[in-house]
Amino acid sequence: MSSFNVEVHAPELIVEDVVVDDSPGGGNGNGCAEPGETVSISVSLENVGSEEALDVTAVLSTDDPHAVVNAGTAGTATVASGGSASLAPAFDVTILPTAPFFHTIEFDLAVTTASGYATIEQITLTVGGGLEEAFEGSGGDWTHYVVSSGFADQWHVETYRSHSSSHSWKFGGTGSNGYTDSADGGLETPSLCVGSGGEMTFWHWLDAEEENSSSAWDCALVEISTNGGSTWSVLVPNGGYSHAKNDNAANPLPEGTPCWSGSFGWRQETFDLTAYEGTNAIMRFRFASDAYVTEEGWYIDDIAVTSSSTGVDDGDPTVAAPEFTLRQNAPNPFNPVTTIGYALPEAAHVTISVYNVAGALVTTLVDAEEDAGSRAVVWDGTNGQGRKVGSGVYLYRMTAGSFTDERVMVLLK
Repeated sequence: MSSFNVEVHAPELIVEDVVVDDSPGGGNGNGCAEPGETVSISVSLENVGSEEALDVTAVLSTDDPHAVVNAGTAGTATVASGGSASLAPAFDVTILPTAPFFHTIEFDLAVTTASGYATIEQITLTVGGGLEEAFEGSGGDWTHYVVSSGFADQWHVETYRSHSSSHSWKFGGTGSNGYTDSADGGLETPSLCVGSGGEMTFWHWLDAEEENSSSAWDCALVEISTNGGSTWSVLVPNGGYSHAKNDNAANPLPEGTPCWSGSFGWRQETFDLTAYEGTNAIMRFRFASDAYVTEEGWYIDDIAVTSSSTGVDDGDPTVAAPEFTLRQNAPNPFNPVTTIGYALPEAAHVTISVYNVAGALVTTLVDAEEDAGSRAVVWDGTNGQGRKVGSGVYLYRMTAGSFTDERVMVLLK
């Protein structure tokens, strides 16, 4: 009996990029899909297979009750092996007014070719743009894992140090215990829509082994992905990083990778995200160490990703100005943390307070002068003295100038 091998050539199509444009459907043009907007979703495909893909057709669908696909069929004549191509026309999707702020909508993209190849890719879209997270009582909807095989992940929610209130994320041992040798852990945010004028800020505290003031044995850095985590690039803060990883091969990061190292107390970093406008991005906080000396570790807290609605021309009377809006909290019911979204068409003094069903004040979440834009605030189920409240129905009320609105939320334990 003789045997032989048959080499099969076939295309293999994956989603390369997704860009959201909310200006054609009467949206505010900030690049984020917000409740009540109709958005245009442009998708490009990459062919990682060994054969050219011909007569490509893609159909977008979702069973999410907060979204409607108005125009869900697109295509392209060819995607060369090793190449990429944009689908046309762009998909047309309406985000219903009932959609909670920060709700994630999952779409199926069914792709077929003339040769009979078929696949289903997943696309996620986060309602609204941005994130505010203080990690009180939980780590939020974040994930963490080992980045390089054979190394260790030590990300966990910690109470030993925090910038605000009582909790933060830490890479290292519990309490004051240090991180381990041979570590490489990634902490991911949820997928976020980056609107126009996008910016990320967070606070951190660091104690890591450095070689000198510019060269690092152990490294802390932030990375970004705009393709669902398939690939990552270093996200550089305003002012740059303080160190670069040295040539020690025991640390899995490539030599020259920019990062923070050494020791410093709580300080805030700012990142300009304007280059990522209209994308769905994931931020990854990464810590990597060599096989030798270790220190206490890296803490992060109070992260905010914000955008400005610069796509609306306030001088054009044909463009309807956005209204003051208080959004339904999400999730609802919740335990123990929920997010309340709100929007301001102009600068105003804003208060958002929580009350029990008897009308007694539980806590005030916002009491400040704020600029126009979309925002969110997190309630961790505690009162003004930091004590956990019981299960039940609560009201939250927003006042901004002459605007007042209130909604109901349910805390379950």
